[in-house]
Parts: sequence; C-alpha cells; structure tokens
Amino acid sequence: MGNQQETINQAEIGWLAGIIDGEGSIAMNVRKKELRGWQGYGIDVCLTVTNSDAAIIDKCEALLGKMGLTPLVYQVKNAPLYRADGRRYQNVITRILRLSLSRMADILRCLIILQPHLTGQKRARANLLCRFLERRLKRQTKRSKGGRAHYDHMDWDLVRQFYELKKTDLPDAIVGILRDYTREAVVS
Repeated sequence: MGNQQETINQAEIGWLAGIIDGEGSIAMNVRKKELRGWQGYGIDVCLTVTNSDAAIIDKCEALLGKMGLTPLVYQVKNAPLYRADGRRYQNVITRILRLSLSRMADILRCLIILQPHLTGQKRARANLLCRFLERRLKRQTKRSKGGRAHYDHMDWDLVRQFYELKKTDLPDAIVGILRDYTREAVVS
C-alpha cells in the first residue's frame, strides 16, 4: 500500500493553476540554434514558477510529482536593486527560486490538466502551446533527425499567434519564413 503513487486532487490542481496564473510563466521563444551540425531557428518552450518562498516552490514540485513529472528547481542569481537616489545594491537576504519544466511531453501533460483552471492570458497561452506541442509530438518519428520533425507552416503560424498574444515582435527571419509559406500556399 505504501508504494502506491498519490494522485493529484481537484483542490491541488486549482491551487497549482492559481500559482501558475500569478507567479508562473508559460513561454515559447524563437531563437537561433546550432545542434549537431544543424543551424537554423528553433523554438524553446518552458513552464516556470518563480518565487522567493521555498514552501511554495516545494509544494509546486510535490504536486507536479503527483502528476508523474520531475521539474528542475534552482536558485536564480539575484538581480541588483536600486535605491531611490540611484545607488545600486545587491539584496543578499532574498533567495529567489525557480521551478521549471522544459520537456515538451511534460509541459503538455501538465497543461492538459491545468488549462481548464487557468484564466485570461495564461489560459490562452496554454491553449496555443498545447496545440503546438501536440502537433510536434505526433509528428516525431525515428526517421526525423534526432527524433524531431521539421517545423512546418502550421507550427510557425502557432508561434506567430503566441507572439501576437504576448505582444512581442517575431524575429525578422521568422516573419520571412511565414511570408514564404504564405506565398507557396498562394502559388500551389
């Protein structure tokens, strides 16, 4: 009996969704990458919770553990603070902790459970990220390079929608890729 894994209950799901709504981040970022000889643009996804209260981070970690997930927890280097007169000082008292999920399958599993309990901007981001991750994971094959499928126009369109939602400009190269896909679709 003692070896059975606990399952997360609705109250815990609601608590975790509230923490992610208030203290968390659901992120998708495009950046230049170089991987085993390949060069191009890649998409990083991450779900994080950042807080100075270790008890909150510990509880998040425990609840994710109940979902069968193992997040990375680490201390963030404290940024300098500034006094009213402009002088800079380092806050050595406050310790900032970050809990992070970065594996696509783990993020998708977590968001599928939490998405109905998220609100506003976080719920919209979770919806787009779930759609993106489901597509990426379904298209992974042994034949694709390193098990990864190439990004297609639908992937890039979801990235565009995500960037529009967070009101951030896409890198110019990605705008060009989307423009090329649009031209190809019109010509076909």
